[in-house]
Amino acid sequence: MRKISFIPAIIFCMLFLSISFAQGKVIPLYSGKIPNSKQTPLSYQEIKDTTRGYFTNISVPTLTVFTPPEGIENGTAVIIFPSGGYRVVVDEGEDFAKAFIRKGITVFVLKYRLPSDEIMQDKSIGALQDAQMAIKHIRMNAKGYNIDPNKIGFVGLSAGGHLATTEATHLDKVVIDNKEKVNLRPDFMILLYPVISFTQAKVNATITKLLGTNPSEDSLIFLATKNM
Repeated sequence: MRKISFIPAIIFCMLFLSISFAQGKVIPLYSGKIPNSKQTPLSYQEIKDTTRGYFTNISVPTLTVFTPPEGIENGTAVIIFPSGGYRVVVDEGEDFAKAFIRKGITVFVLKYRLPSDEIMQDKSIGALQDAQMAIKHIRMNAKGYNIDPNKIGFVGLSAGGHLATTEATHLDKVVIDNKEKVNLRPDFMILLYPVISFTQAKVNATITKLLGTNPSEDSLIFLATKNM
């Protein structure tokens, strides 16, 4: 199997030179019922904290699409998985998008669901479902987005890096409806300060948010990064 490519962070950071303004279009991630969901309580309303720059109580995941200026598109796309320790989703996608579209790359920022027993039947897989659905949606609609379905990568930051690597290395565990058998594997990944193991160098706050206070050894091993 062809290995997933990694781009050194120093090269990635150079993309931020000569940034131009980006305008994103928000679309719902799912067209029908959101999988693994319960009826959302009235008290569980999405909040955007503009002072500190993050989202909480996300029950309806979305993709925000940023397209490069006409004439410089190169067919490459990235899905950005923001940070936040699975406690919040940091509103940092647009800053990254501005850099990528300058280079002709189409950007999709995933606002994924945060683990919650209030809105999910199984909180450990909610974010993974959203990650799988994101790449499935983009590959299935690649022509409409003017991108190459074989040039779709991930950018993951902190807990978003954990989510990106979990999606990329657990292709034997499909947790969405994929009767079309769409390839859910990214073609490359850029990881910035990722949480990539739940068994070594543990980040306990992230583990607790995703798996609870007494996670089983099997669940820790499953969500640990496999060989890439």
